[in-house]
Amino acid sequence: MRAWLIVIVAGCSFNARNGIIVDTNSSDTSGGGGDGSGSGSGSGDAAWWDTSWQTRFPIAIANGSSDPLPAGFQVGLPFDVAAAACASATPLHDDIRVVFGGSADLPRVIDLVGPPAWTWFRLAAPIAGGATSTGDYFVYCNNPAAPAASADPATVFDFFDDFDGTTLGSAWTPTGTVLVGGGLITCGAFPQSGVASTTQYAAAGVAMDFVGAPAGANNFWWGGFQNTADSQPWLIWYGDQDTQFRFFPSVANGQISVGSAFSPGIVPHLYGVEDYGNSMMWRLDDTPYFAQTEAGLPTTQTLRLWNGQSNTNSTVAFDSVRVRQAIAPPPAATAGSAEAR
Repeated sequence: MRAWLIVIVAGCSFNARNGIIVDTNSSDTSGGGGDGSGSGSGSGDAAWWDTSWQTRFPIAIANGSSDPLPAGFQVGLPFDVAAAACASATPLHDDIRVVFGGSADLPRVIDLVGPPAWTWFRLAAPIAGGATSTGDYFVYCNNPAAPAASADPATVFDFFDDFDGTTLGSAWTPTGTVLVGGGLITCGAFPQSGVASTTQYAAAGVAMDFVGAPAGANNFWWGGFQNTADSQPWLIWYGDQDTQFRFFPSVANGQISVGSAFSPGIVPHLYGVEDYGNSMMWRLDDTPYFAQTEAGLPTTQTLRLWNGQSNTNSTVAFDSVRVRQAIAPPPAATAGSAEAR
């Protein structure tokens, strides 16, 4: 099993794995335990999971929706994995563990996109609508001898592709010039190039994240949900050469949203789109960036990563893509105060 650590650092180059994704071996040590009812019994009541770990933080997960969060729903926790209490973290943060019920070491993926970093894991048990889980989940750290963590994104997300190897997997249909190598797909220009997923996903309750960056400024590229290359409706992050490579949302009515744009240059970022059926949200480096209510989105949608620059030789590279569940509003996960063994 592979462990993945997504690293996105301002000013870094988008050179294969360097500074973007680190790949190591890992072992799965997950187990069972806890009732996950959402009521909790207080952070100090759960037995200590493993005495080799010196520090833990209780996690509170608030479900702001009236609908329940099912077991398996992916939750993102903003958490500083290099905080003082975790200063002895191993180089790949293998001592950062998410534990449920005092015994289940859950697979997790750490996005170093901050500060703060975001740690993603699946719920081990449902949380009722409007309820908050306390005393059920903990972040453990401070074990410099920790073995490799269970951190394969394929076990955390509903779909994950890191574009390893030299050929495009069967999950994608290419158009134009698409090269695979070094853990990237590189989409050429003239004519337009990119990939679309061979699977269509139910629209409501689905989110997509991808890492991407162009080779140069003033490029024209996008990624997100889109059933055909140039036809609406769509739910995408969109880079427009006419606005000096600024990113902003584009939605079902074919118009650019009023959300504020930003200029990322050629630095890779983690972009996310979440479809709730009658509303949507965009994430930038895991942090909610802009939300909007919109009708008329399709009932199914295709994942698309695209270079629309047809009059230059500029390329766009994508490092990875993943699909997860979504609900409005997203659950709010927070880490409490550090507890020492």
